[in-house]
Amino acid sequence: MGWKDDPIIEAQPKWEADSLVAPAGTGRPSAQAKPALVLKAGAMPPTILTASDNPYSAGFFPLGRHYSVGDVATFRRSDLLTEVVQRDFTYRVTNVDLENDRVEINKGTQIWDSMGNVLSIPGSAAARGNDNMAEPPRQYSPSELQVGKKWSAAYAVDIASDPRSVNIDFHIASREKVRVPAGEFYAFKVVAIGWRDWRNKSDWRTEIQMSIWLLPSLNFPVKKTHVERNHFGRYWVSNVDELVSLRQMVFEI
Repeated sequence: MGWKDDPIIEAQPKWEADSLVAPAGTGRPSAQAKPALVLKAGAMPPTILTASDNPYSAGFFPLGRHYSVGDVATFRRSDLLTEVVQRDFTYRVTNVDLENDRVEINKGTQIWDSMGNVLSIPGSAAARGNDNMAEPPRQYSPSELQVGKKWSAAYAVDIASDPRSVNIDFHIASREKVRVPAGEFYAFKVVAIGWRDWRNKSDWRTEIQMSIWLLPSLNFPVKKTHVERNHFGRYWVSNVDELVSLRQMVFEI
């Protein structure tokens, strides 16, 4: 099922005729070249990614992520409490191994699965000789998007000096307009609440609260907020990441 099957879409979208769609790659495109979806500031998003006037338009969609080498998304991170911009960062797909369900980001800085869940973060704990691999893998991205869907994720990260376990409950709360530097979109809002426990510190627990805005067939989230507070109630993490620009290959619409 793709966008073309959504009963709320009145006309079949013509991606090849959209001003945001350009041939993939450089030079003269071949007959096998796939179009690329481009999102950035000042450009009007394709109609199917924007809000509908239909009150019953939440619908049901597969997540529909298909990564290709060269897919790239830039985000702007700000402090959620002060709104102070901290930095821009970019995720670029540098290798795709579908047989082993592995997507390499930034030449191995992160390893994701084909649904965009983080499998490991080599280097994040390199000084301690660990690649921050979760067991079982994190399950932050659902296979399909529908308001009301619920699931839970539980995993352990066995950093030698600081092992920890995480339990998070997720649900898709709504489908709503969201504005980010890349434009305004009509996204599914995933809300997550959970806990991080340190196995070497039985009296220490961190509360986790996240919201993630997802679009069907978009390989990266549009926006993500991440808040963590320690057992004293003090903020440990208070980030908001917003999409600035994106370019990815188009497989199915």
